[in-house]
Amino acid sequence: FAAMHELVLQTYVMPVADFARTSPQFNPTQLRKVRLVFDRTLVGQVVVDDIGFSTMDPAYLVSRE
Repeated sequence: FAAMHELVLQTYVMPVADFARTSPQFNPTQLRKVRLVFDRTLVGQVVVDDIGFSTMDPAYLVSRE
C-alpha cells in the first residue's frame, strides 16, 4: 500500500428545524454563514466537501432500528 490510511467520505445532515425547536429565537431565514470548528484534537486532517443547504426527502431522516 502506498499509504497506511484511507479517505472515507461520509454524509452528515443537520436539519435546520432541529435548531429552531431548540432555540425558538433562531430564524433560519437570517442565516448567512456556517462556521465549522475542529478544535478537539492536536493534530490530524479533516476533509470537507460540498457544503450546502437543501430540502431533504423526509424518508432520509427516518431512523432504521
